[in-house]
Amino acid sequence: MKKYAVRSYLLGMSILAFSTVVKSESATLTILNDVRPHSVIEVQWHGPNNERDQIVLMDAAGNEGSAQYTRAGNPVGIGVENTQSLIN
Repeated sequence: MKKYAVRSYLLGMSILAFSTVVKSESATLTILNDVRPHSVIEVQWHGPNNERDQIVLMDAAGNEGSAQYTRAGNPVGIGVENTQSLIN
């Protein structure tokens, strides 16, 4: 999600209005192989690929695990530490 500032000026001197615009972008992910403990999964993705975009594995409680930047490739390999924590 990107935030932009929009300003309106009167003769280039006074700010008449100010607003923040939020632009959200979507992505899709496809896991290409089985998820097994201590393995690497291949994730194919389609999305914006911004400088700091990442694909992050999380457990059911929302705790972050392994991650990889999208700039690493497509598909991208992500190490699976413990699949049990992903499904419980």
